[in-house]
Amino acid sequence: MLPRVGLAFACIAPHGSMAIAEWCTPEQRPLAARTRAAFEELGRRFDAARPDVTVLLTPHHVHVEGHMAVVTAGAMHGILEGGAGRVELRARVDRELAVAVRDAVAAAGVPIVGLSYGANDTAAAVMPMDWATHVPIHFMGRDRVPIVVLAPARDLSWDRHVAAGRAIASTAASSSKRVALIASCDHGHGHDANGPYGYHPESKVFDDRVVELVKRNALRELLSFEPAFVAAAHADSFWQMLMLHGAIGDRWDAELLSYEAPTYFGMLCAAFTPRDEGLLRPAARRPLGEPLPRDARRAQSAAGWGSPGRGRQPGEPFGPAGRHRVLRAERPAPITRARRSLGGPSFDAPPRL
Repeated sequence: MLPRVGLAFACIAPHGSMAIAEWCTPEQRPLAARTRAAFEELGRRFDAARPDVTVLLTPHHVHVEGHMAVVTAGAMHGILEGGAGRVELRARVDRELAVAVRDAVAAAGVPIVGLSYGANDTAAAVMPMDWATHVPIHFMGRDRVPIVVLAPARDLSWDRHVAAGRAIASTAASSSKRVALIASCDHGHGHDANGPYGYHPESKVFDDRVVELVKRNALRELLSFEPAFVAAAHADSFWQMLMLHGAIGDRWDAELLSYEAPTYFGMLCAAFTPRDEGLLRPAARRPLGEPLPRDARRAQSAAGWGSPGRGRQPGEPFGPAGRHRVLRAERPAPITRARRSLGGPSFDAPPRL
């Protein structure tokens, strides 16, 4: 009942380290309990979709002026800093799909470079993993599912980000793989006067609008935002959401799983389900009391979704519960100048957007 290839799963996921229980002290763990539960639900839906590879969109990897960037090294490795416990992750890179994505994005008229690090044999190279990659992958795939990591470019037009998303979806559709797409997004960073960016009322307004767009499944309306408003909100989510919109368009269903801003930045979890994959749709979408078809009950039971045919009903809980260096760029497109993106002591990211 599962389609053989193409995008099979998509989500918006945050990247505050406090979402990971092992990273937190006992006193910190309640801070993001709602987000953690939603992340665990995303992980279950990710597993049910059975992706062969994950494409992740991150705002906190290398920044290349005038170009998007995709990792073409053989693997990525990272350690989340500043936590109570060591949280380490190494993931393989699907280099075949990474190169195909790079070429498709370039063919769509979007400047993009491939990135590697260290070893001159790209397949043997290990790229440092940023926290906006590490945190979502911790809940979805870990070291089991290969990844393709792509960084947007804020100095490119919004339309080019949408075009890059379409190119990602087209590449997935023409591959031989089931592909998960994760937009790693923390939203307004000005919720707390004591945070690194100070208090900015636009952060709450921005987050409220994003929540409303997700509830209405209307990411296309991001294109109506004013650039000055996006900048004033101090959000690092906007460009990844544009790419997500380009990839899934209006052909997927959306479900908001959680939103909270327990510190200075907003965190949102949302799941998107392709309309032609009824077996992977969350049970909460069915009217109460309406049973699933027998084959869907079997599929959900096999995927570990609780009692066969019931799933999670509305109002029920979701279930049981670094510092990195400038990286070198490789062809096909010329690179100008890369700037440093360093980790910091805060929950989310350094005081830099």
